[in-house]
Amino acid sequence: MSTDTQEDSVSDNKEYLTAFPKSYGENHGTTEPIFDESTSELKVLQKNGKIHCLGNDFFTYQEALLMAERLGWPSIETHGDETFRTHLWLIASAIDTNVVNYQINAAHIALRMKFKGSLRDMRDHIDNVQTETPMKYRSKSDEMISSFLDEDKIATLERYPQLSPVYQHMKAAQSFTEHSKARYTNKGRKQFLDGVAAKAIKAIAAGKSIPILSGYELDRRASSRNNDKDLGR
Repeated sequence: MSTDTQEDSVSDNKEYLTAFPKSYGENHGTTEPIFDESTSELKVLQKNGKIHCLGNDFFTYQEALLMAERLGWPSIETHGDETFRTHLWLIASAIDTNVVNYQINAAHIALRMKFKGSLRDMRDHIDNVQTETPMKYRSKSDEMISSFLDEDKIATLERYPQLSPVYQHMKAAQSFTEHSKARYTNKGRKQFLDGVAAKAIKAIAAGKSIPILSGYELDRRASSRNNDKDLGR
């Protein structure tokens, strides 16, 4: 199939990304299409303010998200069937791309934790991910988790003022790592903060209160982790 013919086929495509806010997709430049080098098959194409995914594989999804990043899109909206949108959200969560129109529940959080943010694991196993239509009924804890992960802090606290301790909890952890840079590589700092956040999310889901961690407690945890590493544990 010629390149022109492949690009013409985009008119029938129903799986694509758009920018949020929408103006970014319309006014912030263009970029070259993405092809599979081994087959010369067109995989990703930007056209009429949309990034079209013309393949249904990990390479296509990741390249589409990276294209949105190159174009400077602050956030994205996904359009397509539930499997497509779940796969896009899952990869986006690993590369810190915000998806604004995808509602998640506890099952989605469990799925993300299963891969632990590893793009390699997603690449190797994403085709086996079983997706379902989002639950019609979402518990309050599901709504709180979704808001905590994906919404603006101010908007979240307006809806759920009880989450204020969680943000203070994370602020204490971030402040601690900033003042203890000698203990952490950039990767180590991110892993530590991700771990603190994951525990907070699990506590929210279980309906538990979140204590505000003191500097002493954080120092104890970090020291314990370093001691474990020194002992080869």
